[in-house]
Amino acid sequence: MLSVENLRKYFEVEKRFLSRSKTRVSAVDGISFEIPKGEVFAMVGESGCGKTTTGRMVLRLLDVSDGKIVFDGVDITKVSQRKLKQVRRKMQVVFQDPYDSLNPRMSVRQIVSEPLMTYHIGTSEAEREGIVLSVLKSVELEPPEEFIERYPHELSGGQRQRGRDSQGARPDSQLHPRG
Repeated sequence: MLSVENLRKYFEVEKRFLSRSKTRVSAVDGISFEIPKGEVFAMVGESGCGKTTTGRMVLRLLDVSDGKIVFDGVDITKVSQRKLKQVRRKMQVVFQDPYDSLNPRMSVRQIVSEPLMTYHIGTSEAEREGIVLSVLKSVELEPPEEFIERYPHELSGGQRQRGRDSQGARPDSQLHPRG
């Protein structure tokens, strides 16, 4: 379902405080992995080793410096933004820290509804509401009516994490190919 081959990401940074010269810093250097359909992949490692950068590149939230990302048979390192939007509907990255993952100004309803609206899922508010309630129930935030109007600060860390990861795992980043 997902194949990452020799993925690299470099960032240019200024060499000195007042200097105009730049140097290239390697954030990810030659990582390769495959995730078969139906599998969950956990990426673990020390802080600063490139886990989040890798996840962002796989979703194409960051451009790739070098390498290849093939999702469901399509090389997504070379697709248009329109095609990329279709591909992203089938992908999800779950970051470990639930405090940084959820917008504190949005209710649970808004957080869960946002991707539904982005990808035009559900033809009406009522249909999206039903989907939101179903999702909350599936991650054991029950009764869902009790959680839908809460804000992230009103949830425990475990409740926040379940809202982002129905698998209940805790590695720093997990790539979930859906489909």
